[in-house]
Parts: sequence; C-alpha cells; structure tokens
Amino acid sequence: MLIRFASLLLAAVLAACAANKPQVLTETAAPGDTRPPLREGFESEYRDGLLLMEEQKFEEAVGFWTALTQQSGEEYPGVWTNLGLALQQLRRTDDALAAYDYVVKLDSSFCPVYALKGILERDAGKFDQAQASYEAGIECQPDQGALYFNLGILFDLYRNDLASALDNYRKARRLIPDEDILNMWITDLSRRLDVAEEDPESIDIWQQDVQAELARRKAAAAALAAAAAGTGEDAPQVQDPSSDATASETELVDATSTDEAAEIQTEDVHSGVDVSQEPADIGAEQETQGTGEEVTE
Repeated sequence: MLIRFASLLLAAVLAACAANKPQVLTETAAPGDTRPPLREGFESEYRDGLLLMEEQKFEEAVGFWTALTQQSGEEYPGVWTNLGLALQQLRRTDDALAAYDYVVKLDSSFCPVYALKGILERDAGKFDQAQASYEAGIECQPDQGALYFNLGILFDLYRNDLASALDNYRKARRLIPDEDILNMWITDLSRRLDVAEEDPESIDIWQQDVQAELARRKAAAAALAAAAAGTGEDAPQVQDPSSDATASETELVDATSTDEAAEIQTEDVHSGVDVSQEPADIGAEQETQGTGEEVTE
C-alpha cells in the first residue's frame, strides 16, 4: 500500500504545523515556545522512513520510527503518526491506536491524525470513538470534505442513522463537488427518507459559518505574525485552513494501489455500480470500503 500522505507529514514535521509546503525549515516558534530547531540529519532520516513506508516494509518501518522517537531529542507528531500507520498496516490495532492517541496528546492541532484514528476505531467496532475522531478532525479542519464523507459513511453503514449520513454527504458535496458518487448517494438517501434532494437552507448556513470560521482563523494568524514582528520575535507558524496545501491533505485517494496514477475503483452499494476517479495527493491515508473511500488525509 502506498502511503502518499507520509511525504506531506514530512512537511508538517519540518515546519512544526499541520500542513505547509514541503521545504526544509528551521522551526519557527510561537512566542514563548522554546523548542530547538531540527537537528542536523533529521530530514534525511525522515525520508529514509518514508521510503520504507512506500516500499511496504512495515516491520522495518516500525523499528525505524520507534528508534526515531527515541533519538530526535524532540517529539514530532509526524513521526508518531507514521509509527501508528506502520503498526496499522501490520494489524497491530491496539499499538497503532496508542500511537495515534499519543499524537493527539502531543499536538492536538495535528489534523491528519484524526481521520487515520477514526478509520482504525471504526474497523475495531468502536463507533462512538470513531465518530468523535472524525468530529475532532472537522473541528481542526472544517473545510475538509473527506472528513464529512467518512462521517457520513459511518452514520450510513455502521450506525443506521440515515438522516445524519445524508447531512454529512451534503456537506461533503459542497466541499468536494467533483465527487460524483456523492450525488448518487444523496439521491438515494433523499428518496429513502422522503425528503427533497436539493440541499436545505441549513446547508447554506453551515457553509457560510465554515467560511467565516476560516476567515477568523486566517485573521488570527495574521495578528499573531504582526505581533511577533513587532516584538522582534520570529513569526509563529499558524496553519491557514484556506491554503491549497491544507486543502489537499484530505482529498479522496486510493490507498490500496502502489501506482500514484492508479484510479480508484469503489463499489457503490447504493447503486451497485463501480465508480472511478483520479487520485489526488493528500495528507493522510484513504481506505476503500463499503459505500466509498475512507480517508484519513
């Protein structure tokens, strides 16, 4: 399985935030943050770990990431997330969940971990925890359509809450309008629930609220940067949820393919047809199951 999101986690580690362009950076600390810069050679070691993941050498990867957590002198959420993902591929569910839980404890603003955690919890039958993880991911990145997509699948297939599933599919469609399969599912659930297929006004209000929240966060980031500039300190790295880098993290991707150009083949259980789409780079793994792809980017 190709773990495309791992290379974007490298960016997150190097930049000490949830999503930034992948470039080697000395960590820019927020006011009062005394974390040291990345030690020499860390980037090269991290890339070695990503190569193990891409080559599906997950046993070696577990040893590598475990050693890196002990050597770095500073704990990075991307390292622990990749450790959890390697453990997940080996079906060491409890150990993987422990790693993901540690990521949340270490840095609750590291958004990619929530989708990974939610998928694993769902597969373990921990539906309440999976729902909580997806909702935490949405709180972290409210403009990520794949999180609503996955939450809808959880409600649809595992909780038999069709109204909540429909609501989340509608939200996902607003954020990823090119995902045609959502139109099929919304049509099907609307008919089964005997409601209008068109989005209700509540979805418009929700979308406006999301846009307002993103604008608020962007303004807060700018204010922090301006304050840091005024004191002569380095400007803090604050995630801009509206950036292209952030938006790319949770696009739907086929995690079952080792070919980056492979198409997703998803069985639509609502209609009984196969749906294909070109994959996109993301910040977390996606799993294909049931009605559609589950993400973790």
